[in-house]
Amino acid sequence: TKDVKVKEEKLEDISNVKNKDSKYEISMPNFNNEFIDRLKNDTVAVCKDYGLYPSVMMAQAIIESDWGRSGLSVNANNFFGVKARQGQNYVVMATQEDDGKGNLYWIDDAFAKYDNLYESMEGNALVLYNNYNLYYGAFRKNTNSYADATYWLTGRYATDTNYYKTLNRVIEQYGLYQLDAINPCLLYTSPSPRDGATS
Repeated sequence: TKDVKVKEEKLEDISNVKNKDSKYEISMPNFNNEFIDRLKNDTVAVCKDYGLYPSVMMAQAIIESDWGRSGLSVNANNFFGVKARQGQNYVVMATQEDDGKGNLYWIDDAFAKYDNLYESMEGNALVLYNNYNLYYGAFRKNTNSYADATYWLTGRYATDTNYYKTLNRVIEQYGLYQLDAINPCLLYTSPSPRDGATS
């Protein structure tokens, strides 16, 4: 829809802001990572819209894309390994799967190709939202913490039987739980009077 396009443009603009004094910058202590800084605005905005935990989505992006270094994230803006739907732009890549018993094997599969970061975050959210009966335990309204959500995703979103442990370790190590407390309205703040603007 037209509203989504406007939203994507705004988020795309602010996701590239490097200036620490910018009105759009979300300052977070202990965040000295360029990858996290690049994805955090889109992650918080999408998670607010879909009722998800930004900490979990960011941890998924880190793990699934190897900090944005995977071929899928570089070539397709796909940070989550989201499979392509019929009629969607895609790339074919090899992927490692777990048979549910800890045994790994390789397959070639078609993965969604996105134009920007926001679309990638939303693509991940839509996987959960469009399969709500399967993923309801990942939504904030149905959980008490991000740990509940990561546990629910294991064996459902990812075949890796240790997925929740890996997600929780990344969330704790990088303080990603701080993303869950951000007011998404900060993404669209007006300039303050000290910036020379009046309300």
